[in-house]
Amino acid sequence: MMRPTPIQRLIDYQTQRHYYKDRLSSRSFGRIVGGLAFPFGGDAGYAVVLGEILRKDPEQHMHHIFVLGETSAHDHMELLGKVAMLQDRTLCREWVTPTDNNYVLLVDDYNEEHRYRHRRAPIDLCSPPYYDRGDKADIFRFYDRLVAKRTTGRKTLHFGGSAVADRYAAITPDDIKRHPQEFPPVAAFLYALAELDLNQSSGAQWTSTGQPADSVGGW
Repeated sequence: MMRPTPIQRLIDYQTQRHYYKDRLSSRSFGRIVGGLAFPFGGDAGYAVVLGEILRKDPEQHMHHIFVLGETSAHDHMELLGKVAMLQDRTLCREWVTPTDNNYVLLVDDYNEEHRYRHRRAPIDLCSPPYYDRGDKADIFRFYDRLVAKRTTGRKTLHFGGSAVADRYAAITPDDIKRHPQEFPPVAAFLYALAELDLNQSSGAQWTSTGQPADSVGGW
């Protein structure tokens, strides 16, 4: 499992827009989004953080996307603790997971006990795009097409040392007929990718003072 990339937040003083920089590679990102999948069956829950390069590739006409970090745990609360640490290191402020999952209630408990009390940014959740529309039986196939678009005849998706690449490679055509939540590493990755590719307005906003524009707890 790859170690999370240390990220710093900067401001472009010409545009007054905030962006992110990888301290190791010096890549600049316009958006950073995390995907979260809770444990399923005997598989550990998983979280994956993706970064979208600030500017489009002029030849591919797409933004390259890199895996910035990942983590996993079988215990739900341990998973959230690791997500919080991953959030702090990568500055991810947006976590994507189906909010109709009963386990999301644990996030409120975790935020109350571990984040709000220490005046630290909470774990904020939103549902994956198009997840609440239509037949959920086709959602895996729908999201899988996003991966194909970035890996077939072009290379705009970069896994680096992420374990997700091997887990995704093991997915079979029959697996795609099931719900992605049954494959937590793949699901977490797909939720984040879908948010970046299908919701162009996503991304946590920051105020001119450099603080996240969140009404809770002064964040």
